[in-house]
Amino acid sequence: MAMHADGDNSPATLSEIYDQARSCAETIRRADERNQIFNSFLPLDQYSDILITGCGSSHHLAMCASFAWSEMLARPVVAVAASELMHFADHYLSNNSRPLVIAISRSGGTSEVRLAVELLKRDYNARALAITGEAGGTVANVCDAELAFDECYERSVVMTQAFTCILTGLYLLADGASGNRRAEEIKRIPDLIANALRSSEEVFRAMAETERIERFFFLGSGAMKGLTDECALKMIEMALDTALSYRALEFRHGPKATLNENDLAIIFPAAAEQQHLETLLAEIEATGARALVVERAGNAETRDRGKLSTSQSSSIHRASASPRQQFFAIAGELSETFRPALYAHAGQLLAYWRAVARRLNPDAPPHLARTVLLDA
Repeated sequence: MAMHADGDNSPATLSEIYDQARSCAETIRRADERNQIFNSFLPLDQYSDILITGCGSSHHLAMCASFAWSEMLARPVVAVAASELMHFADHYLSNNSRPLVIAISRSGGTSEVRLAVELLKRDYNARALAITGEAGGTVANVCDAELAFDECYERSVVMTQAFTCILTGLYLLADGASGNRRAEEIKRIPDLIANALRSSEEVFRAMAETERIERFFFLGSGAMKGLTDECALKMIEMALDTALSYRALEFRHGPKATLNENDLAIIFPAAAEQQHLETLLAEIEATGARALVVERAGNAETRDRGKLSTSQSSSIHRASASPRQQFFAIAGELSETFRPALYAHAGQLLAYWRAVARRLNPDAPPHLARTVLLDA
């Protein structure tokens, strides 16, 4: 039975993982007031470029958001790590660029984000919006406006619920700027997360506690690439495990050669690549490695890969004909563009319980500290 983290006695990290449905609901409630602030940056066609930047988890968040913004705004939106913009801005911008910068910092004081914004404002006449978890920090001080997502404030060192909450908030900003065409769909995210959490922990805790797994490979493309990068980072930060992230089909070209029977590949398949999933799984199985596919319930229901069992929860757990392949389907009518917000808890739970299994404290990893360099 899944453990639900309730009350002040729960570890902070686990409580915050389970709190993300609530914080996302609050984010949706506050969408109008935040859209009013973002309206001061409109119209968006006055900017030559739209850049979303951050460090660590915030950069991965930016990757997920930029993919959605590109689709919703019908124009290119690029996620660039703040450290890249600090030193190589001319690689991403031309001399006559005038960018809009969405600067993400959970702590509100990430030094690389602040320095990148200062450079872009000085050299490119950029306008900048700070997206933070704590208001009034140094990043906000160099931006033109700030949106503080204090509904997902975190006590733990590692970002969990703030990832989902801020990502949902960024979906809503782009939707507000493009006619509110997707608002009703985005509003479903909190309930879908709440339903998924009820059944996810059993699956990911069992995976985490499998001693013979030595390395984790997270595979995903398109909207899922920022998610897989984030899942790998959670495993590294919380559990001190070897974890890597690759685009699903790029994994076939070199990285798969390192696989062995002690590895687990976790795949978040994009719809465009479904036709290649069988080939990828066969190649992974040939190495002796295990595979877990995290997919939409609709995919699980339409593909005959094995015995299907359903429950009243939001998820369907399906066993494959192969003992080294498992499928975990997360239900809910939600576009692939927005599904990283729904899937993020999977990597968080896997990393949390892996850390516990290794007798590490996920709330205070000894190698990490709450500093402005970590983006937290």
